[in-house]
Amino acid sequence: MNTKKTIVAIVVILAAAALMFILAMIIRGKSDTGTNNRQSESTHSSESTVNGGTPAVSDTSSSQSSTSSVISEPISASSSSSEFSQPKESSDVSASQWTETAADGERYVNTDGIYSRIYAIQDSDAVKQYSLNDKVTVVAKTDTDYFKLEDGTFIHSDYLSENEVIRWTESEASGEYYVNADNVYSRIGAIQGSDTVNQYGINDKVTVTAITDTDYFKLEDGTFIHSDYLSEEEIKIDLESNLPDYASTTANGYTIERICGITYVDGVMIANKTYTLPRDYDPGIQPDAYDAFWEMQSAAEADGISLYIVSGYRSYYDQDAIYARYVDSDGRDAADTYSSRPGHSDHQTGYTFDLNSLEQSFENTPEGIWLAENCARFGFIIRYPKGKDAYTGYMFEPWHVRYIGREKAEAVTASGLSLEEYYGITSDYALCTDE
Repeated sequence: MNTKKTIVAIVVILAAAALMFILAMIIRGKSDTGTNNRQSESTHSSESTVNGGTPAVSDTSSSQSSTSSVISEPISASSSSSEFSQPKESSDVSASQWTETAADGERYVNTDGIYSRIYAIQDSDAVKQYSLNDKVTVVAKTDTDYFKLEDGTFIHSDYLSENEVIRWTESEASGEYYVNADNVYSRIGAIQGSDTVNQYGINDKVTVTAITDTDYFKLEDGTFIHSDYLSEEEIKIDLESNLPDYASTTANGYTIERICGITYVDGVMIANKTYTLPRDYDPGIQPDAYDAFWEMQSAAEADGISLYIVSGYRSYYDQDAIYARYVDSDGRDAADTYSSRPGHSDHQTGYTFDLNSLEQSFENTPEGIWLAENCARFGFIIRYPKGKDAYTGYMFEPWHVRYIGREKAEAVTASGLSLEEYYGITSDYALCTDE
């Protein structure tokens, strides 16, 4: 019995030992597998670096001396390289790239307010502002049409020229001239919209030294005034206020008379290119015209139409400033087709309103159509009708209404004529004798 127990114990011990041995071998096998895997990964990483990864550059100077290199920052102007690529790692330029080709020489900035940029791509960060004819030195040009400057920044080639920009040419001129309008400014350059310098009043005397091909006179202080604002003779101020009264008839048989410098035809106050209003005539909005407008506005509103005033009465001096601004922007000839010289403005009568929109497209809006069809029954006419420029002196203005009284307005409108045609009068600055 004891022998059997002994045998069983031995078998159990041997089985346990065998099991422990098997477990140990399994654990060891897993350990060897992990080691082998790590060694394999290490070897793969090394091969990737050699065959297609990003190896460290062991000779930086050798890399930069290449004729075509990838660099991590803008290369200096002293580099001997003639062609480079944009830095790929920059977050500001992402995947955008350019190529630089060697260039040298001096260029001139050909426009005011130009900025150099940190990269040779549109809208990259601005660095430095330049003015017209500032001189810069370039060291390269990119395939994005930028020039690279010696400080490593970029300016687009459109804004650099090989020669200085000549904005005007000057011819010799001399003599004394008189300023022919109020609130005229001399300018720093002989070009429209350049900075103003000195303000002048009517009949201020100036000495000119040259005239430019941009129609400016150069003054002895080096500033410029447009030739439209200078005359060889003094302007006769307030001459119209002292003109004698008279009475006559127009070509169409209507009574025309001048009373205290104001011209009336058939009792209607006239202000156009032929007939002026005195400088000191300052009535404001005429009450009967204002009352008629409110009546017309109420009737329009009942028809679902909204009419409102955008410009009403203007004094002589208001018109002087407006006209001067238009001349400065478009020139006198163009301004005369749509703006009145001071003293000649229909707005100075106090009987005139510009309504809703100052665009000719107003003609085809519901408001413009209603106005053209109904304004006469409230005493208004379209003062500058379509196709009547030759008679009125001004382009078509569907927004511009003039109060002349209901009976006269209905008669003029029904005739299909402008006010000048209807009464047989002119509108021509060349025929004006009041100035």
